[in-house]
Amino acid sequence: MFQFRERGTTTWKNLKSVWTTSAGVATMSYRYSKVRDYRFSLYSTPISWDLGSAITTR
Repeated sequence: MFQFRERGTTTWKNLKSVWTTSAGVATMSYRYSKVRDYRFSLYSTPISWDLGSAITTR
């Protein structure tokens, strides 16, 4: 799951779910002109998510 938050806030929102191919490759395209923080989270159990990446600002 790719997530975003508006700059200056603490709440992460889901942006887009992405699945990998059998080779473990995931691709997605997204355009938005406003600066936001982004991260990638991994679904690990039915009740939890693990952080899969550092936060990136774009």
